[in-house]
Amino acid sequence: MILIAPVTPIAYAQEAISGRYADRSGIQIDLPQGWSGTKLFDQILIVSPGGFSLSSGNPPDAIMAIMSIDRLDAKDKILSSEFARIPSESDGNSANDSRNCQNDDVTYDKIGQTTVLHMVQECKDGGASHYSKTRVYGVLTLTKFVIIAYAANSASAYEKYVNEFEQSLKTVHIDEPFDFKTSMLTLSGADKVYQDNPMVQGKAVHIKIETSSKISNFQVSEGEKKISFRVEGNEGTQGVVIMPLQQVMEGPYHVTIDGNPATNFLIIEDKTTGEKILNLSYHHSAHDIVITGGAVVPEFPIHIIAIMGAVIGIIVVMSRVKPMQSKVF
Repeated sequence: MILIAPVTPIAYAQEAISGRYADRSGIQIDLPQGWSGTKLFDQILIVSPGGFSLSSGNPPDAIMAIMSIDRLDAKDKILSSEFARIPSESDGNSANDSRNCQNDDVTYDKIGQTTVLHMVQECKDGGASHYSKTRVYGVLTLTKFVIIAYAANSASAYEKYVNEFEQSLKTVHIDEPFDFKTSMLTLSGADKVYQDNPMVQGKAVHIKIETSSKISNFQVSEGEKKISFRVEGNEGTQGVVIMPLQQVMEGPYHVTIDGNPATNFLIIEDKTTGEKILNLSYHHSAHDIVITGGAVVPEFPIHIIAIMGAVIGIIVVMSRVKPMQSKVF
């Protein structure tokens, strides 16, 4: 949830930050040349070309943001239904929110030798009065969840500065990084494995599902381009299914839970292996899951992405912030 809070002198009366940046959470990075800014509430570093300041009345064309939260807090947020969607700038006034946001690209990517989660999101309204495009990288470490993001308020500004952001990203060093794809299993509670060998085009295909549920009635229907199975778990606990799909059927994919369209799922492409991996979350007890090909994938992802989405909301707001107020979550 994004809340409105007055900006105190502590929030913006800090020296401008530029050049090489390092903090206590173990992040070090060379910021783009000519970019500077400040750290808000000792939590979010925001820099922009020519300098970012809350006291300026002119919003920047582009900003770069770095934020880290405790990894245990991240786990709590992942398992919280409050973070089941990406918050918008107008939370609390959703009836008046005409912005349309689309996740253009969600992948497991690399920063150096570390596997990270990467997302690109574009938001615009029908009247084209508000636009934002954001590129976000999520990095897990031994103790932290680190988010590094870039956002612009127009398509032309995004293209103008994105290369400077990417060059800066190549210089980042984060202490004790973990493989995001592997850590996703721990954070989401997927501590069980279900395996099957269905026949696809006359050949047995090995399926491995990592989950927090008991899985039964697993079936693949080639003719209907459909995978179906039942999940069960303790009432009220969080359920998750993580499974590769492309070896069984091509996307795009549509998911239903008990016959109703599911929104808390995400297809993540692994740029290293080429896998397309379903990440589906739900609440126990028992549900019937059906996955089919050839339908539009929902815009809103599972809980881990919503943490990044919360930062996107902050970044979008900060790019249009007024001198005497800010928004934090």
